[in-house]
Amino acid sequence: MPMKHILPLIAMTTLILGTVACKKERPPVTKETAIIGSEWYHPVTDSENHWTRYFGDQTGKDPYYRTDMFAPDITTDVMNNSVVLIYAKLRGYDELVWPIDYVGLLPTAVYLSSFQNSEDQWSIGLSSGNISIRLKNSLNNYPVNGPDARHEFRYIIVPKNSNVTGQKPVTSNPLGQYSEDELRSLPYDEVCRMAGLDE
Repeated sequence: MPMKHILPLIAMTTLILGTVACKKERPPVTKETAIIGSEWYHPVTDSENHWTRYFGDQTGKDPYYRTDMFAPDITTDVMNNSVVLIYAKLRGYDELVWPIDYVGLLPTAVYLSSFQNSEDQWSIGLSSGNISIRLKNSLNNYPVNGPDARHEFRYIIVPKNSNVTGQKPVTSNPLGQYSEDELRSLPYDEVCRMAGLDE
């Protein structure tokens, strides 16, 4: 066979083998990349107070407060395949304890030296369509009218990337590079900036 016919055959074979090799090394593309941020939830409005007082035991000596935030974006699939971050503006505290503009991640504890050296323990519970936010004071001491009316809460849902061992996923989720622990350690404004969400 003449050399002029062999060279195109070699070039074609090299191109096909190179294409197959590239396809094998290409990382998977995640389908779900949307980051969702809710509006701020206000348990207390001009017309309603959505804090409810509960008692942890039958003697009534272990009270706590709870409010339920409607969360239509939280489904069983989201709880299994995403990181749900719950943020709070706890505006009822002294500026030295919780600055007025600070946005923190729940769960958290707030130490109150001016309130008999007690601690407010903020915890959360997730279920499909709902976020339960609970406030428990370590000494069972609460303001007369319950939790401060200025508290606000918000959730941000960050889908997890699907990983294949040794390969980094291709995704448009800018927060997908972080583990759950790393996401929880990022400042709120940084999460919003990277996700393209309003603060």
